[in-house]
Amino acid sequence: MGESSVEEVSPKIVIYHIEGRRSSRVAWLCEELELPYELVFKRGDIMGSMATIREVYPDMPMAPVVSIDGTFMVESGAILEVLTARYGNGALVPPVNSIDFLYHAQWMHFAEGTAMARLGMDFFTAMNKGVAVDELPVGYRSGDDIAAFAMVGSVGVFDFADRYLEDHAFFGGAEFTTADIMMQWFVPLARLMVAIDVDSYSHIRRWRKVVESRPAFKRATQACTPSGVNEFGMPADQPLIVQPLPDERLRKSRSS
Repeated sequence: MGESSVEEVSPKIVIYHIEGRRSSRVAWLCEELELPYELVFKRGDIMGSMATIREVYPDMPMAPVVSIDGTFMVESGAILEVLTARYGNGALVPPVNSIDFLYHAQWMHFAEGTAMARLGMDFFTAMNKGVAVDELPVGYRSGDDIAAFAMVGSVGVFDFADRYLEDHAFFGGAEFTTADIMMQWFVPLARLMVAIDVDSYSHIRRWRKVVESRPAFKRATQACTPSGVNEFGMPADQPLIVQPLPDERLRKSRSS
């Protein structure tokens, strides 16, 4: 019999973490797969946690930096794919020949490649211009219809995701997958970063309630943010870098 493509011995996983950052995705996956892991960070000290990361991986200091049996990796999506491929025994990824696998692969990469790119574009443009995101002039916000080029913007990201969830229980299709782990992290941030009323998206709201009720999510959240999280998914005991806009200025679902 040929060798199995899945590791049978638990690896030594060390997650270099900053509270409120993408490194929580890796902890969540480890909790789902019941993989032992070490979480390294300085509680309540973002700069101290980053200093630790710089010491162990100065070439690309970011969160997460993860060591798997002594080999360092960055990029949360890639780390999740490696851990599920090596140690998941088929869990949290649909069969490769299924339609759900296509959905799963799309949303795994959509989370950072499209969604966070759009949110980040609007957020940092507003910061650089010194205005609130809803006050950006036409042409400075993703999604503005200018000339012959119109990019789907932050609201379009949520419209697209909500329409998908109208017909699917999870981003991975019928079952919870690592695509849901990837997508969950930025959803609560949208209100703070780009003034989107996430609760106006009924299907995202339903999905979020389900995935955030998972015991593995709760364990990872407690481990990664011991002081709890606020409504934006950030550490409850740390100041916000920007102040959220009042409810009446939030951008809502186009179907609400």
